[in-house]
Amino acid sequence: MSSLSEQLSSFKKKVANQPIYAKPQIERPTAAYVASRSATPTDVSATSSPAPALGKKKRSKTNLVYSQPADSGVGTHYLSQLHYAVEYLKERNEPKTAEEIASYLSTPLTPMLLQLLKKNDRILYDARHETFTFKPLHNIRSSAGLLAYLDSLKVHAGMSVKELKDGWPNVAAELEELEKRGEVLLLRTKKDAVPKMVWRNDRSCDCHVDDEFKSVWHEIPIPPTLDLATELGKYGLKPTAVDPSTVKKKTLMHASKQKKPKTRRGKITNTHLNILRDYSSMKPS
Repeated sequence: MSSLSEQLSSFKKKVANQPIYAKPQIERPTAAYVASRSATPTDVSATSSPAPALGKKKRSKTNLVYSQPADSGVGTHYLSQLHYAVEYLKERNEPKTAEEIASYLSTPLTPMLLQLLKKNDRILYDARHETFTFKPLHNIRSSAGLLAYLDSLKVHAGMSVKELKDGWPNVAAELEELEKRGEVLLLRTKKDAVPKMVWRNDRSCDCHVDDEFKSVWHEIPIPPTLDLATELGKYGLKPTAVDPSTVKKKTLMHASKQKKPKTRRGKITNTHLNILRDYSSMKPS
């Protein structure tokens, strides 16, 4: 019992020696503060907008493509700056100095970037005037240049309008004028009727046709499309859509598939088979 009383007295001494911490007090708002913060329903309705109805919030649509980096300017890498420099020269379509390119890129041209510009296959560098010019796929920038180029071709091959746009942005309008004058022939897309290919219109092939011949030509009745092949066959003609080589191949294939007649063989016996011989004499006794 004495030990328990000693432990109890030592515990009470430890508790008495512990520091006493003051309980934190929260200041309550005064009456003036409450009056200033409170408002009547009429004041609230007059000064604030009505609360929105509860429900799912609609997300704002954005046109961001998260798989690609955002276009934040002309870039800081050499290849990015080179790309924007080439596009700048292509858009201006005239010689530009290194200072003008640096002003557009908003950064000084480093020796590395200058070397890349000079060696680029889409840029022409003039060492005499120290200028850079965009080099299109075809050095054609006017109607006269296009006609001269088409006349220089040895074959009547068409030219892609998309390739012409590389160095001639307003080529479509010029082609429309050339077509009206009969200088070129255009192939257009079916959907938007946009010029796709261009050919030189050879005026030497133009010839005068009498009106009488034209009237006789237009008076010839044309059978329906389904009966056209049959009508041509009556006169020994073949439609142009049919390839003669395919017709010959079909005829040869049909002839090869015909079965050859079987030849009648003579009397067949089984005397050549060893199994029919008598081997009883060879049987061991």
